[in-house]
Amino acid sequence: MTMFDWLSKKPPDASIKKKDYEKMSVKLLKKGESSAKKGDLANAAYVYHMLSVLARRAGEWDDGIKYALQAASYSETEKKTFNAGWSYRSASLAAMKKGDHKSTVEYALRGAEKFLESKSVYAAQWCYKTAALASKNDGITDKAIKFYEKACSIEHDDDLKNEVYKLKHTISHPRVDQYAEKEEVVEGEHVRFEVVVENHSKETLNRISIGDRNACISHDVDKLKPGEVRIFSYETSGKVGRLHSPYNFITWESEKGDTLDFEIAPISVLVRPKIQITPHIHPDPVVSKVSKIVLLVKNLSSNTLYDIKVDIDFDENVQAPHSNPKEFDKLLPGDEYGASWSMKMGIPGKHRIARGSVTMHDDKGVKYEEYIRPVIANVADSAGPPKKAFEGDEHFRTEKAHLDRSITAYPVAQSLYYELEKQFFHQQRGYTFRNIKGSILMKHVTDNCKDMELVSEHKFEGEVMLRYSFRLENVHHLLTVVIKEDEDFVHLILKLYSESREHLDENLDRIAGIIRHTITTGTDAHEVEKVEIKKVINIIDSVVQRSKIGSGEEGEVVEKDINVHDSVVQRTKA
Repeated sequence: MTMFDWLSKKPPDASIKKKDYEKMSVKLLKKGESSAKKGDLANAAYVYHMLSVLARRAGEWDDGIKYALQAASYSETEKKTFNAGWSYRSASLAAMKKGDHKSTVEYALRGAEKFLESKSVYAAQWCYKTAALASKNDGITDKAIKFYEKACSIEHDDDLKNEVYKLKHTISHPRVDQYAEKEEVVEGEHVRFEVVVENHSKETLNRISIGDRNACISHDVDKLKPGEVRIFSYETSGKVGRLHSPYNFITWESEKGDTLDFEIAPISVLVRPKIQITPHIHPDPVVSKVSKIVLLVKNLSSNTLYDIKVDIDFDENVQAPHSNPKEFDKLLPGDEYGASWSMKMGIPGKHRIARGSVTMHDDKGVKYEEYIRPVIANVADSAGPPKKAFEGDEHFRTEKAHLDRSITAYPVAQSLYYELEKQFFHQQRGYTFRNIKGSILMKHVTDNCKDMELVSEHKFEGEVMLRYSFRLENVHHLLTVVIKEDEDFVHLILKLYSESREHLDENLDRIAGIIRHTITTGTDAHEVEKVEIKKVINIIDSVVQRSKIGSGEEGEVVEKDINVHDSVVQRTKA
């Protein structure tokens, strides 16, 4: 017969007369002692546990504790952790009936430890409930709360949760409210979390501590009088995703000496990826003529973004097919993605062309949406060509003189130039000319850039690349110029970099306009077209790759790879 078979013969609450208990205990005690002398500790533990149960049924609480502890000792020696836990539980129940709450807690916790070792988590929960009830009966409310919460952590129990809630509110406690300065921020932007602690009780609260479990941040207050309020704050920043407040717990001590630990309701702020969206329209929009609108999306955050979708809606005055969204699978940090749509303008003047949004998600599946500012452009009448940037010699001379006075050479090493290219904001323009040689075009470029610092020059058959460094209006700029001969045409590509986004487009238009003006007015050259964005990127990057072959320069730099797929330009990080 097993111990459990024996126990099942009578209900657990069935009592035994003292005379019957003494008769049965004598026989069992002899069996237990005999088994122990023979070294059969497992059977001895079994017998002593039965003695403990008999003693409890007879109301002999001291015997119940003594025999249960002896059984637990033998089971521990035999490494029978479950049996040891069962015996400690018997000891705790006997101590509870005796009214010894301190011992009840001690034995119950020992039992829980053994049950957890044997993976019997529900039996451990019984023991924690017993320890909680004993602490509550002993008036030690904070410990009762602790043991009930431990039992709830094993398996959720609404009754236990309610018991914890009631107990916590029998003790004087502060009111705690937590706020975030903003609901969402862009990566790199700081946000401040604030916690307001107010003593709503009628007694002074002592030794208050508020912070996070990892001890990264903590505030301590010796006393908080009734009605007194204290405010704590912490400013931080985080990566793309959810930024959680570090404040997650508060502890304090009541005047009676009860120490409580409360969880603070968690809050978080959404950290959005930093995205740069740059619109371009080329060629300049003219009524009833086809132009393309290009949106370049650059990932300036530290996280890879996935399932990028660029979607725009054209305004009523724009003739365009249904604008299907352009999609791309991912965008690495520093990468740039371009999408283009063809369109025709219906009426001249300054108009809003389109508006839209870019959607994406991070590696944890959090979704983001960035709205594109309305794209506005000046639409020329089809009766005549768009007005050139520097039409009129007087205007041209004034503009050129102003630039000559503003530009100063700024020497940099070639290796530093490569690094700054990756960090600076940039824009580019491209032009195709006819009736001019590449050497003549290059002379016009070098004459117009004579006040800049020439960092490097690379020449190939039919191709030239020049790199300049200069300061304009106290801002550092870089200028990459590519000249490429292609049968009867010569392409001129200008790519301007700046440490500031402000006035970047305007400055590039001024520099490009002056160079273009001197070429078309000082030679027989005719500008054929503005080169499309994709073609500009292909030309300039192909020459960049050549400029590295066999250069023998110090500090090898891996240039950007360019993949063109339909209307999508993918830049991989250098």
